[in-house]
Amino acid sequence: MTKDEEYTVMSLLERWAFGHPDKDRPFLVMMGRSFTPVEYYNHIRENSEFRNTLFNFLSEQSERAIEPDTPAQMIRRAIEANVL
Repeated sequence: MTKDEEYTVMSLLERWAFGHPDKDRPFLVMMGRSFTPVEYYNHIRENSEFRNTLFNFLSEQSERAIEPDTPAQMIRRAIEANVL
């Protein structure tokens, strides 16, 4: 993933997290801890190992897609479908 793609993904996640109607309610349990959307975004932003894992996952999934896709498009669709 290029730096521009990383920036776009982080921007989309930030808008999603801070604009989420339930931004203060847990939505994910990971590593024995529950995360609100804002906590999840902050964890990705502050934890380079976790961020790299997420970016690698998004890159791999976009390459496996039947139709060409970018990590940012995947995040946009997830947000629009209210899955994230």
